[in-house]
Amino acid sequence: MPITYSDTLAEISGRIGAEECQDLQTWLQAHPDGQVSLADCEHIHAAGLQCLMALQPVIAAQSPDSWLNSVIKSNPTPADRTAIEQETHP
Repeated sequence: MPITYSDTLAEISGRIGAEECQDLQTWLQAHPDGQVSLADCEHIHAAGLQCLMALQPVIAAQSPDSWLNSVIKSNPTPADRTAIEQETHP
């Protein structure tokens, strides 16, 4: 199984297809303080990336894929979005 779950951590390994993304979303929603390890993640389907970007879990370990890490890091947090909105719409 490409994703293993515990009470506090989802460990993503190998290549994650669209089939696994619904389970990841469900787990993240049920564990809002849960963390995600991408240490062994080789590829993640766009649906999984969208899930990570939308739900913004703490990334316990980065991926060996520098592009994936940069995309996840560039995702603004809810606090960032609020600050941007206040700057653009005082």
